[in-house]
Amino acid sequence: MLCLGGFLASWSACASWCDSVIDAATVALVLPYLGKRFEMWPSDPVKEARALSHIGFFASSVHPAHAHIGRPERYTEDKSAFPGIQAMGKKSFHDYVKQIDAMYVGREWLSDTYSVLDPYAFVFYTWGVRRELPMSGLKAYTALKDRMMKRPAVQRVAADEGVKL
Repeated sequence: MLCLGGFLASWSACASWCDSVIDAATVALVLPYLGKRFEMWPSDPVKEARALSHIGFFASSVHPAHAHIGRPERYTEDKSAFPGIQAMGKKSFHDYVKQIDAMYVGREWLSDTYSVLDPYAFVFYTWGVRRELPMSGLKAYTALKDRMMKRPAVQRVAADEGVKL
């Protein structure tokens, strides 16, 4: 999963944890904890509510839409239905990454500073590239990708996982 963009310099030490976090709901529960632990979470209650809203959107909409592309067997046993599920998943996922692009317009990070929200958003960018969506047309989101790829931890994880952007 690109280990959420290598948001920690020592993320490789957490590799076994990353392998065990396999669903979006678990990610949504763990990110606020990690964000607070590593001072990558807003302390203001209104900003925290906004951060939770972003995580909720990512975990309940964006992440599942991508699952429809790669795991259609989760949704039906009828293999003849797989192409339709995958096509709708790709369309939905593309619509969602456009929404993420809009979230970044005029801002560097989703919160006031770099937080766990940004690596989570970055993962979806990498998935969009992998699914051959026109991600470079999403200017604000592509600018996030460029900022993320300047981070040494992200560079290491991307190299280790063979991520091509």
